[in-house]
Amino acid sequence: MSLLREFFRAWTWKMAWRDSRRDRRRLLLFSSSIVFGIAALVSIGSLRDNFQTAIDEQAKELLGADLMLASRREFSDAVEEKIGEIPGQRVDETSFMTMLRFTDADDATRLVQIRAFDEGFPFYGRVATEPAGAWQDSIAGKGVVLERSLLDQFDAKIGDNVQIGELKTKILGYLVEAPPRPSAFAAFAPSAYLSPTVLEETKLLGNRSMARYRSYFKTPPEVDVDEAILTKETEQFYTEEGVSSQSVEGRKKSLGRVLDNLYSFLSLIGFMALLLGGIGIASAIHVHILSRLGTVATLRCIGCTTTQAFAIFLVQGFIPGLFGSFVGTGLGVLIQKVTPMMVKGVLPFEFATAVSWTAIFSSIGIGLLLCISFALLPLIRVRRISPLAALRAGVNNPTRLSRDPYFWTVVGILTVVLLIAGFALSPQKRPYLGAGFVGGLGLAMGMLALIAKGISRLAHRYRGNLPYPPRQGLANLHRPRNQTMPFMVSIGLGVFLIVTMLSTSKMLSSQFDPSAQSGEANLFLIDVQSDQKEGIENLIDESGMKLIDSAPMISMRLTHLNGKEISEVQKDDETKVPGWIVRRDFRSTYRSSLVDTEELVEGTWVGKVEGFDFDEPVPVSIGEGIAKDLKVSLGDTIGMDVQGLPLTLTIASVRKIDWEHMGLNFFLVFPEGVLEDAPGFQILTTRAEGSRESGDLQRKISIGFPNVTVFDTTLILKTVESIVEKVGYVIRFMSLFTVGAGIIILIGTILSGQRDRIEESVLLRTLGASRNQIRSILLTEYFALGLFAAVTGGLLAIVATWALATFAFKVEFLTHLRPVFWATVVTSVLCAAFGMLLSRGVTNHPPLAVLRGER
Repeated sequence: MSLLREFFRAWTWKMAWRDSRRDRRRLLLFSSSIVFGIAALVSIGSLRDNFQTAIDEQAKELLGADLMLASRREFSDAVEEKIGEIPGQRVDETSFMTMLRFTDADDATRLVQIRAFDEGFPFYGRVATEPAGAWQDSIAGKGVVLERSLLDQFDAKIGDNVQIGELKTKILGYLVEAPPRPSAFAAFAPSAYLSPTVLEETKLLGNRSMARYRSYFKTPPEVDVDEAILTKETEQFYTEEGVSSQSVEGRKKSLGRVLDNLYSFLSLIGFMALLLGGIGIASAIHVHILSRLGTVATLRCIGCTTTQAFAIFLVQGFIPGLFGSFVGTGLGVLIQKVTPMMVKGVLPFEFATAVSWTAIFSSIGIGLLLCISFALLPLIRVRRISPLAALRAGVNNPTRLSRDPYFWTVVGILTVVLLIAGFALSPQKRPYLGAGFVGGLGLAMGMLALIAKGISRLAHRYRGNLPYPPRQGLANLHRPRNQTMPFMVSIGLGVFLIVTMLSTSKMLSSQFDPSAQSGEANLFLIDVQSDQKEGIENLIDESGMKLIDSAPMISMRLTHLNGKEISEVQKDDETKVPGWIVRRDFRSTYRSSLVDTEELVEGTWVGKVEGFDFDEPVPVSIGEGIAKDLKVSLGDTIGMDVQGLPLTLTIASVRKIDWEHMGLNFFLVFPEGVLEDAPGFQILTTRAEGSRESGDLQRKISIGFPNVTVFDTTLILKTVESIVEKVGYVIRFMSLFTVGAGIIILIGTILSGQRDRIEESVLLRTLGASRNQIRSILLTEYFALGLFAAVTGGLLAIVATWALATFAFKVEFLTHLRPVFWATVVTSVLCAAFGMLLSRGVTNHPPLAVLRGER
């Protein structure tokens, strides 16, 4: 309490202002190191609040209704009866993926999502087309409305003819404002809109089709959908029937979770920059106090208490933090106006760029707390200065700082502040994300500090045969007041954070790089009937491609687990399985052997059964992941409804499946001799080396076999890649704040040692060293500091990237050494360049003036 009282005294602020006259420029320079962190937090926080406001305002327009029900098959009579109890209006939709053939554009083909609505959708928002009446005409069954991108891609025109399955129709227009999509973000294929009255003419619907059925509802204003309609019992019923539901509040939560994750990741980047700024403030106060030891001792001699002296220098640390916070706030508001252009096309809604005062004040609060906390560490030295230091040197307490109880108090305060900031920047559903990040960052800083001590000791023991200047430059790494520790912690941490971000971004984007799938299938032919297989194989051969794989696919639904009905399983918390498993169709296959993407981990593989009795359990192989979700193991039984035929399956083996490779992988694999007569279809895979080959094959198949859908995964991967690229661009842009903070710290760290450099220069010149030798010594020292900091930070970044890949993202770890290499080169060069640039003139000071203390 006494410190707070002294902190707010007018005398303390007046003394702090007077004492800072010689060092104000340096302190303000270091204050700029937190500008980037505050700017990042302000801009990101404001954008998040703008996102949330837009979601709240546009939630109904994003869904287009008050409630949506969806299923992979047509609603059963029981579901229809339940739906009949929902008050208000209803509109149905049928959607599926298929090939659209532009018959007037050289028979070009494109995978599209067909969406067929009844009249009246959407209930909220609007659909705009060019020409204006195209949407109503499409609902009336007069043709199809496409997305503008489809017309641009194939140079098609309104009035051109297209073919969907066996339906031949014409393009009525294109969308200017599209109806809401059923998912939060855009689908991988563009949409084409038809009337449900003409769907039968396509001949693409049936028991084997991969269609989705949705119903949208507009309820009376007084009805609360989540309270009155989606009760726990009703949702349980829908789950058992394989029907998913989503309300306006559900859509808001779904979007909120996605944006929370994006916000948290970007906020952590801002937090990184802010931490570096805090280190910069601590470094500035540390150097400032070293130059003020005599002043503190004098104040102590004339009656100033330790608390008063502490408060004076705390004010000098607080003012730069406050100044940097206000400047950073202004910069953050400006950046907020630019960021929407970067995420355009990624988010499914538009949003305003209003200033969020909540984000501003919270960011300033976090920034000031961190600045004050970091400033406390070097201020501990103030209370250890004896009044006798004003009379003679060397009387200060020689005990190590780590033995001072106040040191551990300050460390505790700093840790608590970091944890508070981490929790504040974490998403609501993952409150410990920030704490985990702070813990990992603390571990990295500890490693950097330990390595810095090791480098200093190695430099002390080095006795090489190098020429004098580089040998002396390396020796400076362990001299008194050396800069090895601040360089390693600040610059090394900056390199660590930046390389980790770049490597992780590159690793994730490489998962969607079509070129990385070389040699694997990229064309999947779905819904191939048995009598069509030979003809399609001939088309593949004629196109110069090879059939990579083929497999039958049969749809089935889960009914029992170990003799218990799914409804009973879901009611038991111990046996309850995820809802998506209960709702999904299990599209399974049968074959006699394992494939390359599978590995048997348990049990015995059963490849064929003779004279199978359908009253007996079928021995099947199950995927390792789905077995964990279903909570089943070897010998357990599973009940399945196979197109109306009840079957009991017994788990004979468990497989580990490599889902990352583009192969025909299935959760359940039956032995031959069981499902051959079940209604299903074939899937064929091949590979096209270019878009032209892919287009030719798709065109031939759409003409000869219109019911077959061709999935070109290259297009899907490119779509994902473009989204990842846009998000990555935002991440890289935000990472510039960390780079900026690192450069400011680099400049400040070099300037903080300028006094020591001048004194060393004078001593060396007095001993006979030339100016060129002194410059060589400085160049060696700064280059070595940059090199060691960059290499250490880069190596730690590789370990961090591995940890993120293994434990956070669950993807294959790929070592990207290029970011480490360039970070090492750039950091070393920058350290040497800034070191020499900012050390200009250190050799020009008169020795006598320096020795007298005049400079």
